[in-house]
Formats: sequence, structure tokens, C-alpha cells
Amino acid sequence: MLGRRLDRYVTSFFLWHFVLVLVAVFGLYIVVETVTDLDDFIKSQDAWATVRLMARYHLYHIPILFSQFLPIVTLLAGIIALARLSNYNELNAIKAAGISMYRTLVPVFLCTLAIGALALANQEILLPRLENRIGEVEFERRGGDVSTRLWVYDEDTRTSIEAEKLDTGVQELTVPSG
Repeated sequence: MLGRRLDRYVTSFFLWHFVLVLVAVFGLYIVVETVTDLDDFIKSQDAWATVRLMARYHLYHIPILFSQFLPIVTLLAGIIALARLSNYNELNAIKAAGISMYRTLVPVFLCTLAIGALALANQEILLPRLENRIGEVEFERRGGDVSTRLWVYDEDTRTSIEAEKLDTGVQELTVPSG
């Protein structure tokens, strides 16, 4: 009886901290990304169109952020949850009840495995289906056919060259003779 109740308690404690850390990390990233790319969002649109574009952009990028930040969020949630359990002397009470720490941490390990399976499904199923929509929103955010931050590999010199901006709307390229 105590084991099942303890499992539910530790699981809910871990999941609560997981959700808090996830919302905090996503919120911070979205605010920084919005402020950084604000000039791309505002390009000659009215306020509502800008807000809709920003909302769509961030909505389609949540699965990408999920796959990027999920390992660190899970680790932080586990550390914070266990530190708080220790801070409230609940781990001492669990030890005093004769339950080992390994048995206490089984729900955290199982939640971590479930989160890993969720991350795998996100990366293998959801992201490939959203690839075209993410590309369309990126294209709309940049305001047309201008690509930025490109890396080109030069086979002659065997080096990578960074091009800050590539405007594909140019009809004709001129190569200087020399």
C-alpha cells in the first residue's frame, strides 16, 4: 500500500517539476527568439498579421524545441525534484520507513523512459509531417526568397564558406572576369 502511494507521490512530484521546467525553458526561448528576430516578423505587415505569423512560427517550432530541449529539461526536473524532496526531509522519512532509494527512484526512471519514448515519437513521426509547414512559415517570416546563414562547401579549397545572405530572386548572376 505504501509503495503504490509513494510511487504516485514521487511521480506527481517529478512530473510537476518537469512541466514547470519545460514551460520555463520554452517561454525563455520563445521570448529570446521573438526579440532576436523581431525585425523579420514586422516586415511591412499590420499588427494582427504580425501576431498571427509569430504565433504560427512558434507553434510549428514547439516540436523542434521539444526534441532539442527534452533531455536537459528531464535532467533538470529530476535534479530539482530530488533536491526539493531532500530539502523537505522527505527522503529521510522514506529511508526511515525502510524503503531504499533505488525503489524510491523507480517512478522517476519510468517517467524518464516514457519521456524518451515521447521524444522518439516526436522526432520520427511528428517532425517529418510538419517539415513542409515549418518551411512555409520560415519562408513567410523571412519575407520572400531570401536565405540567411548558409554554409557552402568549396571543393577546390576544401573549406566551408559562410554566406550571410543569399537572395534567390536575382535573375542573373554576374561573375567578374579577371
